[in-house]
Amino acid sequence: MIPLPGASTDEARPLHIAWNHRWEHDKAPDVFFAALDDLVKSKLEFKVTVLGQRFSQSPPEFDSAFKTLSSLGAVVHWGYAPTKMEVRRRAAIACPAFE
Repeated sequence: MIPLPGASTDEARPLHIAWNHRWEHDKAPDVFFAALDDLVKSKLEFKVTVLGQRFSQSPPEFDSAFKTLSSLGAVVHWGYAPTKMEVRRRAAIACPAFE
């Protein structure tokens, strides 16, 4: 396997996946969370950061995924980041190449 540019070569470090979109149906959260569910079922260790603006009618996948992933200790951050700098900081934690 060829690592992505800027990716950690520390194999002891779990995969860290980030969502950085608003919480709306048009962003296909069902596909994203189905992929994470596959990782859970495969018993692969990973961490997740879910950024983005939540609206009053957010897709239900967010709530059910939060319950599952937080119970596994996989959640690093879940929710809105109030500043662009905080979004960048959170994204850089998930993907060091983002810095």
